[in-house]
Amino acid sequence: MATSENVNSQLIGSVLSYMEDLKIASLRARLKIISKELETAKRNSFNQQKSKETRMSDNVNTSKSDNQVKGYKVFLYGDPELKTITPKSGPNAGQEVPVLVANAYHRNFAQDEAGKLQSLDPTFMKLEVYGDKANYMKDLLKDGMKLVVNGYLTVDKFTGKDGKEKEARTLNADSVALDLAQSAIKSINFEKPQKEQTAQTEKKASEPEI
Repeated sequence: MATSENVNSQLIGSVLSYMEDLKIASLRARLKIISKELETAKRNSFNQQKSKETRMSDNVNTSKSDNQVKGYKVFLYGDPELKTITPKSGPNAGQEVPVLVANAYHRNFAQDEAGKLQSLDPTFMKLEVYGDKANYMKDLLKDGMKLVVNGYLTVDKFTGKDGKEKEARTLNADSVALDLAQSAIKSINFEKPQKEQTAQTEKKASEPEI
């Protein structure tokens, strides 16, 4: 026959066992939450690094001294204008050199605290192409085109009429590529040049324009 002392002992043991089970279950739940938080932090860190690498690939300056850029993505707004300049120095001093000038902007992005990309104010600039390249590009470049440019990005500071310091950016293009991944492109007409013409074009392209 069970005594009241034995019953109380069994009841206390059951309560202690139940409380221990609750502690274990609570600890396991907390460990799951911590594990998910660590996975989320790791994933956000990876995404931020990839985003940083992507932005660097879009805005890479391979040389701080000469502001060289490669694979710099810009959008044109307005049709380009063909002009001529007469350099005062260099191999083309005193000679008229064609220059194609277009308004362009570069899109900027940054990640917020939640890891989502947010659009920032674009960077506006003048896109300039010199020499023979300017002549044959004048009828190819159109308003709204997305281009990938290799060249030199310079920043000139000046004081505006309002007395505030401003910046004017110029992207001097060595080469200009059309980004084909844009729905506005409907067709491309291309005629493969002869070897002799290709050699002459490459020679001219390698010569400094100014």
